[in-house]
Amino acid sequence: MWTPTNITKVIDITRRSRIYTTSSGEQFKWKDKARLYCVSVDTGLNLATYDRVHFRYFRDKKSVLEIATAGVHLTDTLVVTWALAEKKARDRRRSRRNGGGGGGGGGG
Repeated sequence: MWTPTNITKVIDITRRSRIYTTSSGEQFKWKDKARLYCVSVDTGLNLATYDRVHFRYFRDKKSVLEIATAGVHLTDTLVVTWALAEKKARDRRRSRRNGGGGGGGGGG
């Protein structure tokens, strides 16, 4: 069962990269490229991929969070951290569209 204490710490490397460490010591990070995806810091294996659908109001296809076999044991943690990473990515995209500085939440 997932609890907030399962994610023991978040290490800010840069404004765009956070490394999440589970209570068992596994580390992973979300990367925002053409897709938002999560990789294991230790092995480099893909753990999850979020495929955004652009113009979602005009298309039948839905956005999907796919959890790879290598990440199944982290499903609850990946979903929670995906929500954080996607919020941060949306804020960055919105800031760029509005002429902001592209920061992680402030607008500067």
